[in-house]
Amino acid sequence: MADIPRRKIAKSLKAKGFVQTKSGSDHEWFVFCYNDKEYKHIMAKISRGSSYKTYPESLWKRMKIMLRLQKNQEVHDLLTCPMKHEQYLEILRKEGEIS
Repeated sequence: MADIPRRKIAKSLKAKGFVQTKSGSDHEWFVFCYNDKEYKHIMAKISRGSSYKTYPESLWKRMKIMLRLQKNQEVHDLLTCPMKHEQYLEILRKEGEIS
């Protein structure tokens, strides 16, 4: 699968219910929010370094655990937008990550 631009990842996370919680010189941190509740165990970290303008498959695959997804294809679909917000919620509910 192709590299994913860092900007696209951030935009997609925000569209799926993530909010940026802190931003340092090296990383941007996102936490999942739903029904006015922060689920701090569902998160993402995006590196801001100049060598991370795009994320190769090896990097976005590592986000799978933080995003609480089981399949690499789910991570790809979440980060490139084929997966809708409701679909992500359904996965999180099914896995018992949110109520």
